Amino acid sequence: MLQRDQYGSLRDSKDASEQRLINEARKLISLLDSPDEHGAWERGCDFDAKGRGSAVNVDLYGVARWRRRVYAVVQIRRDGADASTPVTAAMAWVWGVTERQLSTIARNGDVALLPEKPARGAEDVSVGRDAVRVIDSHVVEASEARTDGSTVWVRNARLSHLKGQHPSAEVVGWARVLVGQRARTWGFSRPTAD
Repeated sequence: MLQRDQYGSLRDSKDASEQRLINEARKLISLLDSPDEHGAWERGCDFDAKGRGSAVNVDLYGVARWRRRVYAVVQIRRDGADASTPVTAAMAWVWGVTERQLSTIARNGDVALLPEKPARGAEDVSVGRDAVRVIDSHVVEASEARTDGSTVWVRNARLSHLKGQHPSAEVVGWARVLVGQRARTWGFSRPTAD
């Protein structure tokens, strides 16, 4: 019987054949856990006297034999005082921003405004204070708008949802319009509206 820790990673098995499989997977992991040029990562930690730094940890979550080969599901994680949490890392990915920028965005469902000046050479596409649809039922009103062809910046903007499902978001000054990225869904789930 497989034994797992509090996070669900495999530790050992009371069944001898399962334990042999776990041991084979651990040997494969150790081949990749190497400081030379052929390793995929290097476990360990590096902290200064104030406790700042990070640690690389490796955990085994699944193992199986298929066509006489051992396959494993492994999680390689970088933890530490300066490292992100899974939630902030995911949110930064969704918005395409750094984790530091997350605190500055004004969000409205799956659309947000990030305070930022337009790129050099961005052309004026001002529409007055008319509401312009961003995506789905999100609209933005702005005193000025510019684009470089792929990114849109707005000045003194109000981002709203036509159906009123989200509180409006406002930014004084320039802001980049962000549309949240979506990952592919699994076959057993559907994406949410926002």
